Amino acid sequence: MAFTGNPVDLGVASYETAAIPFNGNVVVLGSLASTALTKINLVRLNPRITGLQSGIGRANLDQFIDRNINEDKRQLEKTINAVIDQVNDINRALAEAAAAKAEAQEAKNEADAVAREQALRDSYINPSNALTAANDGTVSIAAHNRIYVNTDGAETVVSVDAGTITGQFGLVYVSYTDVMRGGGAVTYEASSTQPTQAGDKHVVGAVTVPDAGAPPSTGGGPNPPGYIDIGDVLP
Repeated sequence: MAFTGNPVDLGVASYETAAIPFNGNVVVLGSLASTALTKINLVRLNPRITGLQSGIGRANLDQFIDRNINEDKRQLEKTINAVIDQVNDINRALAEAAAAKAEAQEAKNEADAVAREQALRDSYINPSNALTAANDGTVSIAAHNRIYVNTDGAETVVSVDAGTITGQFGLVYVSYTDVMRGGGAVTYEASSTQPTQAGDKHVVGAVTVPDAGAPPSTGGGPNPPGYIDIGDVLP
């Protein structure tokens, strides 16, 4: 006895979420795009099975169903499971690639941070001395360029505006904070101890405030990595 039917094409060329009902359950293949699944053909039997029992017998009908329909179901299940395994393998590969990319980005960020810090430590100003001090305690900072030395030897130059600090005496260290390293108008800070040129702290130099009645004094700028030679600024 021959049974004929039409092939069922289960190929999916492009979908967002594929849901396949099978044995009372729904098999969901996660969100994918433009994914070609392997096509399978499932022979759809002529539904006029009612009445076959009288013609071929119940035992023969059960045997036919097990040999044909149940076998088709087993093959379909095998095919679906193979597709699910492929999807899972793809998802694992994507997850591993994303983790590797994140790790590489983290390493790059760390390297960039080190290079950025080194560029600041090796930076200097031009002219090399931008400081003068008057006997009334006013420290003047002339406009100057900040030159950052990059790890490849190239230099990045930004212009820094002039400014003043009042109420100073003795040896004065001058610095400013520039998070963006864009120069321009900055807030100059004075201290009696030598600052460290690191993070976002930029050392301008040091100058000694002259005694009352003495002429203005000049200071000295930083040497890489932001160190000031006190001998250059002491009277």
